[in-house]
Amino acid sequence: MDLEISLSPGIQKQPELAALVANAEPTLRRIVGETLEDPKTPVRARWDLESGVPGHEQFLLTLADFSGEVSDSYSREELAKADELWPHMHWQWGDLLHQRVRFRLKELREAMATAE
Repeated sequence: MDLEISLSPGIQKQPELAALVANAEPTLRRIVGETLEDPKTPVRARWDLESGVPGHEQFLLTLADFSGEVSDSYSREELAKADELWPHMHWQWGDLLHQRVRFRLKELREAMATAE
């Protein structure tokens, strides 16, 4: 699986926040790995600090591939409980897959139109 995960400088500079994001990485890798249509298709995941109120941080996860990107917010509390991340991350991954299907359908329609 080709999943590239990056952290914004705001997260990288704070070890406690970087550890929270690292806590979510296995769940994200499991979700993406189970449904990746082509293991060579790169998927990028970027974590940004959306709100930095100490103790109540909000994180923005952006998932992107050739078809576009989707973003969603995660609370500090969610990231602290890796076992409870599955539904939220799975939903977000589903949004990207839906976007990918629309992209592929558009390609197919264009190919059919040029073949006529």
